[in-house]
Amino acid sequence: MRLNHLALVFSSEEKSDRFFIELLGLAKLRSRLLTLDFGRRLFNLDREVKFVDYGREDLRFEVFIDPESGSRPDPLAHVCLEVNDRPSFLGRAEAMGLKVTQAAKGEAVVVFIEDSDGHFYEIKERA
Repeated sequence: MRLNHLALVFSSEEKSDRFFIELLGLAKLRSRLLTLDFGRRLFNLDREVKFVDYGREDLRFEVFIDPESGSRPDPLAHVCLEVNDRPSFLGRAEAMGLKVTQAAKGEAVVVFIEDSDGHFYEIKERA
C-alpha cells in the first residue's frame, strides 16, 4: 500500500501556490473543477469547486480552492513532512510570515508550521 495524495482546502489559489510552490518546491501539476453534480454526490456541496494538484514523483497534494469553506482545521490534524535542512526550511517559512512552533520533547525538538489557512505541518529532519 502507498499513499496516493493528501487533500486539503485553501481559501485561495494564491495562498496555496505560495505554500506548495514557493515553500515546498512542488510543481503545479494541473487544475480541475469539481462539478456541481459530482460535488453534491460525493461531498453534499451546493457549488462547483476548483481543485489543484501540486506534487512531484513521490508526493502529491490535492488542494480544493474554496473561499466559502471558512472553518479552521482541527488543531490535532496535521501532515508530517521530512526535509533535508530543517533550519533552512524553517527560516524560509518564517520569512514568508508563517507561524513556527517548537516544543522540547526529551532530547528532541518537535516543530510545526502553520500555513496561511491554518493547516498544521510537522517538520522533521530527513535522516
